[in-house]
Amino acid sequence: MTKVITLPAHNSDKASKIEPCLRRFCSVIALTKKSEPNYSGIYFIFFKEFPQFLKIGCSSDINKRLSNYITHTPFEVCIPLFFPVNSRYKLNEIESEFHNRFYRYRHSGEWYHFVGEVKTLVERLCIACSFQPQMLCRNRTFIQVH
Repeated sequence: MTKVITLPAHNSDKASKIEPCLRRFCSVIALTKKSEPNYSGIYFIFFKEFPQFLKIGCSSDINKRLSNYITHTPFEVCIPLFFPVNSRYKLNEIESEFHNRFYRYRHSGEWYHFVGEVKTLVERLCIACSFQPQMLCRNRTFIQVH
């Protein structure tokens, strides 16, 4: 268990083989083992008790943001996808692209029904980014889920 989210490993070979509709999102991913971890990026979360709803958000400090969910809700937070975004890109613009793409799945605010195209895209991006889904437990530690 770790106190910080585990960042995905860069795999340019996988990213180069994904379909064109995902390339725009993968082109902004800044994943590297050679520099300091970048904990700003786009996150996708759902509460373990309500897996049918997915929140799409962005944060310049993902660990702090996720910790706030634990403070303000009685639920465990599942993170099916997080990808760091290089600071030269505007997080809000990338987040808006996801919101616009999934508009018809919107439940309320930044919460979406986690079905169909939404679920498929998250799964494909997870593979392309080599991100292992994680859960933030009540004790504020992250565990990988399979």
